[in-house]
Amino acid sequence: MRNNIAIVIGRKIVGNIDREIVLYNLLNLNNLNPCFLIPGNKISHASLDARDIKKFHNTNYKQFNSIEDFKRISNDFCFFLIASWRDYFPLVSYLKSKNKKILVYSDAGGIDFWDMGANTLMLKSKANLLLYQNGGRNLIKNFYKKHCKKKIITGSLRYEYCNNNYKKILDIKKKKLIVFFPKCFSNIRSKIEDWFPFKSKKWYDSYLINLKNHYKKISNEIQKKNNYYFCVKLHWSHYDLKFSKKNDLSDRKFWNDIGVKIFTGDERELFKKMDVGIGVESHSSIDVNYHNKPFIYVKPFNGSKPPQRGFDFGKLFNFKKIKIPSFQDLDKYPINVKDCWLPYWYGTMTDIINLNSYIEKVLKQKKDLNYLKQVQEFYWGHSNQEKTSTRILEIVKSYF
Repeated sequence: MRNNIAIVIGRKIVGNIDREIVLYNLLNLNNLNPCFLIPGNKISHASLDARDIKKFHNTNYKQFNSIEDFKRISNDFCFFLIASWRDYFPLVSYLKSKNKKILVYSDAGGIDFWDMGANTLMLKSKANLLLYQNGGRNLIKNFYKKHCKKKIITGSLRYEYCNNNYKKILDIKKKKLIVFFPKCFSNIRSKIEDWFPFKSKKWYDSYLINLKNHYKKISNEIQKKNNYYFCVKLHWSHYDLKFSKKNDLSDRKFWNDIGVKIFTGDERELFKKMDVGIGVESHSSIDVNYHNKPFIYVKPFNGSKPPQRGFDFGKLFNFKKIKIPSFQDLDKYPINVKDCWLPYWYGTMTDIINLNSYIEKVLKQKKDLNYLKQVQEFYWGHSNQEKTSTRILEIVKSYF
């Protein structure tokens, strides 16, 4: 039992469902005995289904779908690796009451991090750390997070894959692949009442209408060029049932109605073949830049950025102005940190009218790999040549 390690897997991310298997295999090779604990839909709103779980059939795993199930299973383990995910607070609370050893690890993208009340945290990057300990609305909690939690930067398991086998389906011929990264509409509709409190239902509905219209205008502009292969990669939260109703097809319907292809293949092919990523109030530049590709932000429509402290990344990251040395010749459009949901990335920013000309200019420029590496290290804890699973392994081994 001493060397037994329970790994509570992270949320369902369709692009890489079984990402933790790489870590599982490393632990096994080092004479540790990992076992996956897989939550059901009564524990997590972004849980795996029966088809997803088949990917784990060659591993040691146990499923649970209630706190009582979890209590029973957890008796077999003293050491827990738990993915940072908002739905796991009750699990960590119980484990703490039983004095279990808990390490929270990063398995996703973005810059959010949930500690669930645990004290030893493996955060993805400096960006995650700055947001985690400074971005909350309660300054006392921020102080506690900063000074009373053990925090280690490890990177994330998000883009580690347990095999290299995937079917290639993109037939883009000689066209440039332009990929749009939107928000999930049902997710946004659920969140904006917290982002913009004390507004009317009409205002919230109008926000979503304005967002859709903005997306449509961007798509129409890009589709004017016939030398692009243009598609959209749906946001992972499209599958998060806390925000999206079961079988909610509103996102798919929207993109189908305006004639934009929805990418449904393996994301590894998408990131390998894509030339430029496009987004508005997205954090997807983090993922696109991780794969050494530039990202163009389109200026949001007026009033789309929430005013809360946690969204003022320019202040949290101490960026008073944006420096993007690879694209200095694109400075005709002034970039204001206050317009940006994410004030540091590799790429540029423009409005809809100038979007196609900016795409062409970005495509012609030679990549600045040194600057890309800086961005990757800031958001991922390392550049993409290094492996997070190895870092987590070394931390785990130090406890045995």
